[in-house]
Amino acid sequence: MVHVVAKNIHRVKADGEEMMASALAKIERSAFAGASVATLERAVGIAVIPLAQHMIAVAFASACRGAMLADLEDRGLSRKQVRLRTDEDGYATVHTTFGPVTFPTFAYFDLSTAAASVTRRPAQKLFPFHQSCRSSPLCLEWEARLGAQHPFRRAEELFRFFTRGVSTVEDTTISRHMLALSDMVEPSWLYQRPEDIRATLQEKATRDRATNRPLIYMSTDAHALRRYAGNGWVKNWKMVNGIRIWCEDAKTGRIIHLGGEFTWGDCREVGARVQALINEGVLPNEDEAWKTLDAQLVFISDGAEWLTEHVLPVLVGAEIILDPYHLMDWFAEFGRDVFKVGSTEARDLHAAVRLVLFGKRPKAPRPGGTERRGHKKKRGVRLAHAYDRRWLQRGRPRTVSTEATTKALLDILAGIRLPRAKEALREALVEKLAKNALRIDYAAHLARGLQIGSGPMESMHRTGSQLRLKVPGASWLEETSMAVLRFRMLELSGRWDEFWRQEGIAGKISGAFKKGRPNMLS
Repeated sequence: MVHVVAKNIHRVKADGEEMMASALAKIERSAFAGASVATLERAVGIAVIPLAQHMIAVAFASACRGAMLADLEDRGLSRKQVRLRTDEDGYATVHTTFGPVTFPTFAYFDLSTAAASVTRRPAQKLFPFHQSCRSSPLCLEWEARLGAQHPFRRAEELFRFFTRGVSTVEDTTISRHMLALSDMVEPSWLYQRPEDIRATLQEKATRDRATNRPLIYMSTDAHALRRYAGNGWVKNWKMVNGIRIWCEDAKTGRIIHLGGEFTWGDCREVGARVQALINEGVLPNEDEAWKTLDAQLVFISDGAEWLTEHVLPVLVGAEIILDPYHLMDWFAEFGRDVFKVGSTEARDLHAAVRLVLFGKRPKAPRPGGTERRGHKKKRGVRLAHAYDRRWLQRGRPRTVSTEATTKALLDILAGIRLPRAKEALREALVEKLAKNALRIDYAAHLARGLQIGSGPMESMHRTGSQLRLKVPGASWLEETSMAVLRFRMLELSGRWDEFWRQEGIAGKISGAFKKGRPNMLS
């Protein structure tokens, strides 16, 4: 039996060589006939596809044959005690990136049993997911990659385009497969390994100028998605909470992404996830490796109440900074509520607060070159953005105590005359300042070389979520949006290839899919 099987495989290989020779001869005739370069490239692509299908079928069949021979050896069966299944149940069809291929699974009847009709299927361990999914692992990876980057209908079109039309996957299939596969993407995959994070901090990250400790940053923020909810499928808004960890490259100043995730969970879920990151060693903890590195965790906050209650208590030893944009926005909102929008009073309030926090605003250097002739308009020199870290460093803000800064802000508020009906607005802002008084010493933070803005967190909203989920007319179920978010954050973590090449991926794919159609290999 083994000799016959080997002979058949040899004949199949010879068929492939004939197909290649025939295709090459046809392409050469087209080239000599004056075909364009584009036509020749298309011809090669079309010719390669059936050959690739043939090669994949041979590869899968050879793997199944090897599994059968190993099984015979383990069971101690001779060639006379087995009989190959050559009927329909002895073959399987798998959808690949080169289209569907059919191949023998080398299932066999075990004649040594009492009934002499027991079927053994050793190839089941090679395709354990075949029960509910007919796609190959690489095909599933392509589906996940395209579905994470594009709307499912567009992903279907691109899949067909890049496979030259021979491999088609419905958009609903892509959605269903991603939903099942996302269960494999555990939160640990969305962050770099703890040892890699520590190595990055040691070798590349900026350091606290006062203590020389490497700096690792973290922030969390939410943005809204439209969702389907209720029996009537009414569109409601849902806040999706994001978490990001990063550091700053000491040489280039660029952000190094160390990991992040999104969750539909509430503030308690975010607090639990932060605690889990500490326990797992993604964030600094009491493990010996982290103690040796002695990294300084900096948490940049927007001052929300839920952060104070659920996140900050678990960040023991972290440096907490209130993003100056949100602080300035508090005063801007206050100014809009008590003054007219765009009024002189509102602008003066903004300027006074900015002066207290950052000192005198410097003028940007004039560009070089010949000054143009003609009349000169009276306009101010273009200045850098008020919250740009480089602008703040150029401004050299005064080194004052936190108490003095807070008192100056409170004095500004106390000097504003308000009607009794709006006094509650001032009291609310004073209460916010009191709770965040220790987090607004921007002069000291900048002197130590710390980032004070949550720009990296805001940018992750765009790249990690909004570019894919906030498309025109889109509304989301929690399960589907989380599947997309997990795969997008997996790619952003830089561990995409590692995830899909991990050992035992076929078995994990099998566990991710629910039971479906009968397994042709079992």
